[in-house]
Amino acid sequence: MIGALLTRMMVRRGCAYLNTREIDKFLDQWREEAIFIYPGATRASGEHHGKNSIRQWWLTFYEQFPSSHFTTRRIYVKNILSLTASNQVALEWAVQVVTQRGDLFKNHGVSLVDIHNGRISRFEDFIFDLETLSKAWSSNQAL
Repeated sequence: MIGALLTRMMVRRGCAYLNTREIDKFLDQWREEAIFIYPGATRASGEHHGKNSIRQWWLTFYEQFPSSHFTTRRIYVKNILSLTASNQVALEWAVQVVTQRGDLFKNHGVSLVDIHNGRISRFEDFIFDLETLSKAWSSNQAL
């Protein structure tokens, strides 16, 4: 049960780091060989392997969206009786972003997260409104 509590705290802390744009603190929670999977058919979509690639993805995100805010709605931990720092998590979240052009977009989704020995090894986003996702990522194209 302590492991599940620590896992929830880790996820909330990660969300806070994203909101304050402390990318290095956020990535301290990731394994070097981690995989991040982002949905859709945008320039940001696809599989990103390794912390350096994931760091670059977030830098691109912050450039595309100078203002962003993530809200954690629910955190589901697979093994609530876990005593270790390894588990699987489903994170329900909402995000509000503003593009360089000033366009506001809202979306929400679920992320599936694998955590091994206290570090994220795999993180896959499922975003509910892919049309809004596509519009948000193409908003700055004419700048």
